[in-house]
Amino acid sequence: MNLFKYLGIFILLSGCSNHETLLKDLKLINNKYFYKEKDIPFTGIVTSAFKTGQISSKVTLKNGIPAGYWVAYGYKGEIVQDGTYRPIYLTYNNVDSIKGIKRINICFTKEGERHFIDLIIITNSRKLEFDRRSDMYKAVIDTLISNKVRIDASLINKISCSKSELEW
Repeated sequence: MNLFKYLGIFILLSGCSNHETLLKDLKLINNKYFYKEKDIPFTGIVTSAFKTGQISSKVTLKNGIPAGYWVAYGYKGEIVQDGTYRPIYLTYNNVDSIKGIKRINICFTKEGERHFIDLIIITNSRKLEFDRRSDMYKAVIDTLISNKVRIDASLINKISCSKSELEW
């Protein structure tokens, strides 16, 4: 039943999108937005493939950033993970030690029966990951609360910094 539900959502999202392209055909400009054509951030579905050519994932982009439904497939075409990206543009930033924060993208993920959240901080800083015991973790959660973002902190799997969600 769940497979049909996710397949229905994917078909609906695919039907609403005017564009579909391969990740290899997009350019990441300024470590920020994905472009297919000059000066126009890509909106649509981006597909990645294994070396065999078989589809490995599909991600919805809006204005050049992951926003919306995504799905990852196994080598046999089975869905191994799926979820949604939700970009948050910060009004307040309580994370002083991470310079150049562009946004935080909340990635809600389902893997089998397990549900979890990854927070990806899009920044000019180096790649970095931190856990619940760190001061950085508390600062990120405080930043989300300051920006009126509600998430279940008990579902947070990890928080990381990256220049792009898709480089993560």
